[in-house]
Amino acid sequence: MAGAYCRFCGHRCFVYRIIPDGPQMGWGGHLATCQEGMMHDLKKTGHTHLTAVNPILEPDAAAEIAEAMRKKRENAADA
Repeated sequence: MAGAYCRFCGHRCFVYRIIPDGPQMGWGGHLATCQEGMMHDLKKTGHTHLTAVNPILEPDAAAEIAEAMRKKRENAADA
């Protein structure tokens, strides 16, 4: 993440998470850990780094999301 600084706090305050539900379900990316960044992420995704899935600590939850996304893609292709 060279050069990736938070526009809210000016630091590299990001952690990798996976969004577990809602319209952004399955999106994996960096969520901010600073207060302002967390509020931005909450508005955009419905989650903060505290409520999204940490795939390192929660591999089963990450696998469940991946399986749900695979089924969703299959159903869309069949329609």
